[in-house]
Amino acid sequence: MNALKHALDAILRRVEHIERESGARFPLYRDTQRPSWTTTARGSWAGGFWVGLLWLRAVVWGQDTHKAVAANWTQRLLPRAEDDTVTRAMTFGYGAAVPHRLCGDATAAKIATAGARAVATSFDPRWGLIPVGTAFTQDRIPRAGVDALAGVVTLLSWAGQTELADRHTARLAALCVDQAGKVCAEVSLAGAPSDVRAWDRGHAWAMLGFAVAANHLGEAHLGVATKTAEWWLTHRPLPDDTSAAAIAAAALLTLPHDRYRSAGLALADRLAGRIDVNGVLAGGHYADLNSAEVIWGTYFAGCVLAVATGSVATLPW
Repeated sequence: MNALKHALDAILRRVEHIERESGARFPLYRDTQRPSWTTTARGSWAGGFWVGLLWLRAVVWGQDTHKAVAANWTQRLLPRAEDDTVTRAMTFGYGAAVPHRLCGDATAAKIATAGARAVATSFDPRWGLIPVGTAFTQDRIPRAGVDALAGVVTLLSWAGQTELADRHTARLAALCVDQAGKVCAEVSLAGAPSDVRAWDRGHAWAMLGFAVAANHLGEAHLGVATKTAEWWLTHRPLPDDTSAAAIAAAALLTLPHDRYRSAGLALADRLAGRIDVNGVLAGGHYADLNSAEVIWGTYFAGCVLAVATGSVATLPW
């Protein structure tokens, strides 16, 4: 327990370092061979994880000044509601709906409502889901992807849009999960072959999404949630991509059975061993880097360590 607590404290101190370095911009990732973070003005697809980290710090440390900082960053997410991308659900789910669940913050509720409305509007009845969108791609081929599934379910269920969340989840299960529980993270909706193969973070995103769906939308989704979890435990007990491991740990801790909680806690313990004294979780895979510090990896590692140490009672999605 002491090692887990030390790792969590190191991550939260790391948040302060990243905050000073990034200034008014959203941190995205850092090549561990370089000192500086790659940042974005509007958060790209991962802005909600940075804001979520600021809220996690506020909850664990319990300081009003940190809550005010987090609330200010949440307000900065609002322009992302206009972007054509399902990753808006990540932005507004982790950056607004989850903080409202944690703290009851009125600002977070307002921003989450705007995000949920935008995401729900993107539901396409032709395919029975919310497509990936065109904000981060040069082509116009309609695609379905699992990356944002947990964010979609979290955000839409928070806003009372459970029917849309249920339909989106069921359709992704049919399109992206094979009989063995292996996940193809993204597929074409126009009959074109997909160039996205199974990959560790994609599978972890799916695990988390289906686990959250089983919690919020009912046991109809528990079968695919456990199937994808079992595939992971058999084939990827500790992947090279530490951000995938952190997401998978969050998924396992979200599932309702002791077997998965035990596996999630064991994975959290291994992750704690990868966090250095400065709070850096290296080993994230992104942008052709295999040893990056990535903001979503730090977020999920912080969340699972907060649960493992009892700093928060349960994962808030």
